[in-house]
Amino acid sequence: MPDTVRVWRLPYRDARALIADLRRLVDEERFEYILGIVKRRAPGAWECSIEATDPGAEPPNTLIAGLECDRAGCEWEVRASSEWVSRTAERVAILQAEGLWQRPHPWLDLVMPDSAVDDLLPEVLGSPSAGGLDPLRVLLYPLRPNRCHRPLLRLPEEERAFLVDVLSTATDRAAADAMTVSNRALYERNRLQGGTMYPIGALPLAADEWREHFGSRWDELQRAKSRFDPDGVLTPGPGIF
Repeated sequence: MPDTVRVWRLPYRDARALIADLRRLVDEERFEYILGIVKRRAPGAWECSIEATDPGAEPPNTLIAGLECDRAGCEWEVRASSEWVSRTAERVAILQAEGLWQRPHPWLDLVMPDSAVDDLLPEVLGSPSAGGLDPLRVLLYPLRPNRCHRPLLRLPEEERAFLVDVLSTATDRAAADAMTVSNRALYERNRLQGGTMYPIGALPLAADEWREHFGSRWDELQRAKSRFDPDGVLTPGPGIF
């Protein structure tokens, strides 16, 4: 790993322009890392940007050539690689300092097909799942399913997909319950479009739905569960088995 990394922030006028460039960048691989960020600035008002990194060898204008970002607002900085890989700890520290880390976090993590993300993302942003307290961030990770080889990672059968993470914070338990109901509705909408989910969020599923989620890998997973956890000690909460 190099000692430093160049970190970019590329602003966008709207989510459609953001998604269009995420598609382009995941295909061209001109950056080492790319992440779409949709941040709420006010009720119904969203700020869109791409966070990206590169080693710093290419001229800046070459890396952003042809993109739809607001050139005047593009920024980059050089950071120590050790700081960059610890950036999640920085976000957690901010939430802790603002008293938000201890509140309920009914997050939603959907893997949307490329063919559906332009229509589904506005539904997510307008739903109770994207309500709650600020700072609210919705993350979009563009993926190439044919490059992902973990056996239990379920992805849409398309050339591209988007992992969409809604990082919400609820005011109280009642609000968290309402967000969880909304999560379920959005999951169903995404599933009907050929999407899947990344099972780390607030999305209760029944045992038969877990079987459907894991599909052809279910029998293999069940055998592993019986072999390595015969007493059912590990993670009984989700109700998978």
